[in-house]
Amino acid sequence: MKKIVPFFPVILLVFASCRKSPEKLIVPASQVNYSVNDSMHLSAVVISNYPDFHSKYTDKTYARETSKVKSYFKVEGPDIILVFEDTSVANLGSKLSIKIPNKTLSTISGNYLSQNDDIFFNWVQSTSETSAVFSNYAKADTCSLQIAYDSKTKTLSGAIAKLKYSFGLYIPYYQAGSTIAPGPNDAVFLASGGSFRQHAITFQYMASL
Repeated sequence: MKKIVPFFPVILLVFASCRKSPEKLIVPASQVNYSVNDSMHLSAVVISNYPDFHSKYTDKTYARETSKVKSYFKVEGPDIILVFEDTSVANLGSKLSIKIPNKTLSTISGNYLSQNDDIFFNWVQSTSETSAVFSNYAKADTCSLQIAYDSKTKTLSGAIAKLKYSFGLYIPYYQAGSTIAPGPNDAVFLASGGSFRQHAITFQYMASL
């Protein structure tokens, strides 16, 4: 009598060999478009008392737009912070941090307006290889923010528009070879005259620090 060999182990092996290995998720590199626009203005009182300031600063502008930006987000306590650092200008780059308080990654997605929501920011502006000026966090008066969290890639994407704040530095005067050096009180006169900086930023696939 012939011995019957069970065949089901062979079938199991066939099924096992047909299983697909899980695909590895590839997260695209971060993409940022970062613009900064400075407009210098002086009050009539300052121009009257310091007429040389009129030709030096009135209606001067400085603008940059670049995709050479280091960007990341971090969770600090109950807050989420977005960081953008312009690396395109040697020794004269700017850094902007946006803080959205009392949010988690699971609740961060949405549209924000500074008139209705708390949006905080601070900035750092390099003036040379070894020096910089900076601000503390302040609540944005004008700003709109769109943000979305992708749980699969663990990244943030969105846009920042119309972020505008008082600013008293004219960056071209810090560049090598400048013929006009800023005076110690220039920033005070410029800020009081209504000088401002404005940002517009779009970002995709921003990863955590």
